[in-house]
Amino acid sequence: MTHNLMLFDTHAHLFDERFAGDLPAVLERAAAAGVGRVVCVGIDRDTSAASLDIARRFPAAVVAAVGLQPNHVAEAAAGDWDEVVRLAADPRAAALGETGLDRYWDRAPFPQQEDYFARHLDLSRRTGKPVVIHCREAEADVVRVLRADFDRHGPVRGVMHSFTGDAATAEACLAMGLYVSFAGMVTYKTAADLRAVAKAVPADRLLVETDCPYLAPVPHRGKRNEPAFVAHTAAVIAAERGESAATLAARTSENATALFGPPAPYAGGPNRAAGSTPGGYFSPVLPFLCSSSNFLTFAGSVDGGFVLSSPQPTRTAAASTTAARPGNRIDMPLHSLRWDRASG
Repeated sequence: MTHNLMLFDTHAHLFDERFAGDLPAVLERAAAAGVGRVVCVGIDRDTSAASLDIARRFPAAVVAAVGLQPNHVAEAAAGDWDEVVRLAADPRAAALGETGLDRYWDRAPFPQQEDYFARHLDLSRRTGKPVVIHCREAEADVVRVLRADFDRHGPVRGVMHSFTGDAATAEACLAMGLYVSFAGMVTYKTAADLRAVAKAVPADRLLVETDCPYLAPVPHRGKRNEPAFVAHTAAVIAAERGESAATLAARTSENATALFGPPAPYAGGPNRAAGSTPGGYFSPVLPFLCSSSNFLTFAGSVDGGFVLSSPQPTRTAAASTTAARPGNRIDMPLHSLRWDRASG
């Protein structure tokens, strides 16, 4: 649908068992849809570690967020928070969370949720990494906690994920420095009010996500959600705002990169897909931030892969490497960069 775009899915749960059998194919489909990067977000100690593991397996396409989701804090064992703090030091951990507050489910005492929310906010201040904030039927409480932190320390670096609140809540969060991210629910027929909120969010604070495998957007509603489907969410928001899909994709990806950081340096070697047949390899998406001249230089091969360099990174661009050879300049500002075993 939007294969010529460059998109950033800022919230996915790729560790979910529903992805266990086909995660490499899921990321291939994401690449085909123009999704260059994905944040895999943990909800407890084990899934935070799993998110980091996925980021290691697919270093060009995935980064991790580590934390304890509010509905799971009551399950946290002694030492779980210390482990999250340890995991947060990993350079592949681009963010903390998801954290926040939830009054919809009755799985954790609210004071305990608030305690862990405050811990994540403090850890964010200490590490410089953004917080990914969950809020369900607790908008006033989330704003209260955030405002207390804001009043003490200044702007909060983070994102209100899968936002479903009203305009006043969005404005309060924006005023404290947060980004606002919209997921598949914004595409639903009954979500006119939410689309109006998405329309009003300033362009430099807007993000998109899937929150997969949950709540797939139209036209995939009712199916397992996956990163490729963020293209549908982006298209609906773009139409609501009177923008082209390409403009919105580029701007939200720029925003996501500002929040979660640029891609880590990547050198060579395909990612072997778990469970793949002998000789089978996953061809990762390799998005790069490039100069406005949109070129990459192929510097040489490493372990059957390649190394590329780009001067003065400022913009997202990429290229096909089918004909890449050492020293070649690549002048194709396409949506993704792939390593293809057949082309070497």
